[in-house]
Amino acid sequence: MLAPVVDACTGPVAGGLPAWRLAALAAILEAAARSEAMKAELGPRADRLRAAFEAARALARDPRADPTDRVAALRVLGRDRETADADLALLADLLDPRQPAPVRSAALKGLSRLGDDRAASTLLGRWASLTPDLRPSALDAFLARTSWTPALVSALEAGAIRPGEVDAARRQRLLALPDPALRARASKLLAGSPSRNRVVEDYRPAVGLAGDPGRGEMAFARACAGCHKVGGRGHAVGPDLEALTDTSPEALLVAILDPNREVDARYLSYTAASADGRVFSGLIASETANAITLKRQDDQADIILRADLEDLKNSGQSLMPEGLERDLKAADLADLIAFLNASKRARVVPGNHPETVEPDASGVVRLAASTASIFGETLTFEAPFGNLGDWRVAADHASWTFRLDRPARFTLSMDYACADESSGNAYLIRVGDQTARGVVGGTGSWSDYRPLFVRELALPAGTHRLEIRPDRPIRGALLDLRAVVLTPR
Repeated sequence: MLAPVVDACTGPVAGGLPAWRLAALAAILEAAARSEAMKAELGPRADRLRAAFEAARALARDPRADPTDRVAALRVLGRDRETADADLALLADLLDPRQPAPVRSAALKGLSRLGDDRAASTLLGRWASLTPDLRPSALDAFLARTSWTPALVSALEAGAIRPGEVDAARRQRLLALPDPALRARASKLLAGSPSRNRVVEDYRPAVGLAGDPGRGEMAFARACAGCHKVGGRGHAVGPDLEALTDTSPEALLVAILDPNREVDARYLSYTAASADGRVFSGLIASETANAITLKRQDDQADIILRADLEDLKNSGQSLMPEGLERDLKAADLADLIAFLNASKRARVVPGNHPETVEPDASGVVRLAASTASIFGETLTFEAPFGNLGDWRVAADHASWTFRLDRPARFTLSMDYACADESSGNAYLIRVGDQTARGVVGGTGSWSDYRPLFVRELALPAGTHRLEIRPDRPIRGALLDLRAVVLTPR
């Protein structure tokens, strides 16, 4: 029976209801909102509930109370139509930037629970004073309620909210609204380039720019940290960027600007509609027999009971939004790529000292094994032989950074050895957007080195990254590599 539990939560206590009782009451009210039978049970307890709501209001507005207790009180508010006026006034006041961050966040959630047009108008009226940490959640509140979304689009049209204040992920949600008329209005304000290929080509010069990892970290925090985590910064919603096998500038350029070119099924976006008129978006983080959990930006999660689920659709698109070019200039993208590559920690191997290589007096760029950055499980620098050896698993790869002060055309070759019994493995070399694939031929033994012509390539002035990796699983060992050599034509 529900009545004894409600009585235990709302019974009179000197000094007001403790936070744990309010938290329990919030859980009961949340469940009752989805059950007519539970609502009926609560009817005879209306007076006790009114007193509990008043106690919660008193605790929530008390600036001397612990913020954690105030948050527990705010979880109760915005759940009863009879007290909606009082709750609306208090919740709006608690959006004030002078309030503690947890209190402001809980007040925003309370306004969203009220769900009526007045709450939406109140939130729009406070937009200018909302701190940056609250604005994404406020946008989510408008996008979660189909009755609120038109007000958001109207605010964008009127200039009350600038299009630039809507991040790429939420722009994508607006551009995919199910209402055609509303979607068309949003598209007029927010739509980016219709062709991802054209955007990638427009930004291709960024691949040749010398990025700054420090500035790239700031670009990452601004544009990527809501869904990705690198070096302890950000949220682990999307793929682990530190585990990427291909971090060449070209691959990262495409992944950032055209995220739907190749989509891992684990990171597809879903849209769920609930019986109370709310809409949720995110990737499916977990499923049980009774509920699904959708995870979205900033590590936020929505749990939808299957009994409340009216519709669930796969968008066919990555959770990562298109349109990041609106938030990143070419120089920002170069900085971001530099940061992501710097964040992939090369293995520390005795005798190996990665550095930026300059051409010698004759213009030759010799990328010696000792100056490579080494990644993977088995690949190592073998100091007695001056080579990269023990190259045995697909994740093993090496990269070099080199700088050219003028454009030049080169012959690319490798100084390598490979025992005949291990020959036949495939390799991939990538420099910017230029790639070369081949098969390693045998040289006799592991101590017999010879040059191997790979290809010719033209490179602009600037800083470049060359990477070599297996092109498929390795049988035996890939090769022993003393150097990659770029000889000017």
